[in-house]
Amino acid sequence: MLNFDEDRFVKIQDGALALTDRLRDTISALVDDGATNIFFLGAGGAGVLMQPAVQLLQRSTSFPTYLENAAEIVAVGNSNLGPTSLVIIPS
Repeated sequence: MLNFDEDRFVKIQDGALALTDRLRDTISALVDDGATNIFFLGAGGAGVLMQPAVQLLQRSTSFPTYLENAAEIVAVGNSNLGPTSLVIIPS
């Protein structure tokens, strides 16, 4: 690939993997406290990048998981989004 920096890519992926235990513990605690579903909100590239995580959760768990466009949620809402929802919004 043109201008692909392999070292930078590996460093970014290693950083994400280093968060695994912390994320697992945090999400487990939130589910134990009553979280009923999880929403991944984004648009464009952010939405595309979240698709693998959403598909993994949808295929391997029965926990309700949604991938939504953030602007559409603001405009039309989603009846499943509420005070017990976990919401992931990448920056």
